[in-house]
Amino acid sequence: MVDVVKAKAPEANLRLQELFDKELGNLPAQNCRVNYYDIFRLDIPQAVEAFPKGDYKLAELGMTNVVANVDSCERRFSGGSPFKDESQALHDVTYVAAAIAKVLCSWGSFTNP
Repeated sequence: MVDVVKAKAPEANLRLQELFDKELGNLPAQNCRVNYYDIFRLDIPQAVEAFPKGDYKLAELGMTNVVANVDSCERRFSGGSPFKDESQALHDVTYVAAAIAKVLCSWGSFTNP
C-alpha cells in the first residue's frame, strides 16, 4: 500500500510545483512545498522502512503524518488548492495505508502479548 502512496505523492507534488513556478509569489504554494518536502524526505521513507520490519506503529505514524501534511497544505488555500483532486487522492490512499498499519499493529498485540 505504501507503493501506492509513493505513486500518488509525485502527482500532487508536480501540480504544486507547476503552481509554484507559475505564481512565484503564491504564499500558500510556498508553504506547501515544506509539507511536501516532509512527505518525501521523512514520512514516506519512515513507512517504507517500517512496514517490512513489522514496525506497524511507526508505519502508521508515517502515513498519518502524510495525511496531516496534505491536509495542512490544502487548508492554506481558500476553497482548496488548484491541485485538490490530486491531494484528495493522496490523502485517501494514505489514510487507507495508515488504517492497514493500525490493524496490523493491533493484530501484533494479540500474537505478542
